[in-house]
Amino acid sequence: AVVSTQSTGWGRYFHGTCKVFEEVTGKDASCVVSIATNLPLGGGLSSSASLTVAVFSLLEQLHDLKVDPIEKVKACKRVENEFCDVPCGIMDQFICTLGEEGKALYINCANNEFQPVPFSDEALCIVVTDTTVKHDLAAGEYTD
Repeated sequence: AVVSTQSTGWGRYFHGTCKVFEEVTGKDASCVVSIATNLPLGGGLSSSASLTVAVFSLLEQLHDLKVDPIEKVKACKRVENEFCDVPCGIMDQFICTLGEEGKALYINCANNEFQPVPFSDEALCIVVTDTTVKHDLAAGEYTD
């Protein structure tokens, strides 16, 4: 069982996800992993949701099981709220869990209904840039 209560920084997301996975599934989440990414951390591109969903998905694969996607979304949101003191909503976890290539994701946050929506117009160009401006929901106006 995961017992670390000393985690700091991004380690809180990893250990929190393992702890919540154990509570949701009853499975042992003890593991040793190495995580590498090219996603700008704190850049407003759902890096924390990406990490929690990736860790949760890894644990699902290790145990050869599949948690209901909405339960997975809620579990990963819980990690941010309870283990990382980030009062986030569920949109980032939704898109990281249920996003599909070539589609946008309609999300009704009031009732957790969702619908993939085709989004492949050759006339559109979406550009994502790293402005190097750091984003911290836990310390920002989102908490007010």
